[in-house]
Amino acid sequence: SLLLTVSYPQTYPETPPELTLAHAPNTRRPLHLTLPADAPRLLASLQDSITDSLGTAMIFTLLSTLKENTEALISSRLNAVQASKDAEAAKEEEAENAKFAGEKVTKERFEEWRERFRSEMEERRDEEERRRVEEEGGRVKKAKIEEVKLTGRQLWERGLVGKVEEEGEDENDALVGVEKLKVEG
Repeated sequence: SLLLTVSYPQTYPETPPELTLAHAPNTRRPLHLTLPADAPRLLASLQDSITDSLGTAMIFTLLSTLKENTEALISSRLNAVQASKDAEAAKEEEAENAKFAGEKVTKERFEEWRERFRSEMEERRDEEERRRVEEEGGRVKKAKIEEVKLTGRQLWERGLVGKVEEEGEDENDALVGVEKLKVEG
């Protein structure tokens, strides 16, 4: 809340009133408005309204204009604070995203990496084999060959399945047997 003090001269409305601006007593002060510093700026913004309204009652017009100008000033300062926060957040986000940026992958770099990876994996396998041998006391057990049972498809593909009779042949055998059958009665 603001307090606009108006002093009317003897020749009002032909001459402008004297205006002073202060914070209203016992009210909460706006965060982004400092009256000793902002009062001249806000009162100067009223000069156009004062010159337009000379000769008529102008206090309501001046109050409306002062309210609009004060809200615009506070809004612009809030926007500046928000823009500052947004810029800071963007910098923090950029710094966070920089952690995830690495080298670009090219065919040559991938090949180098793959060779290193394969050699590391081979070294690990060799190390594990050495540890296993040491744990067994230096003797290597012979690998037990397990008999693998083949699936029906694997047996068929390898030709290990005997000749399979077709369903059509079974029907003909049944007909031959029925023809030989004699019925007595």
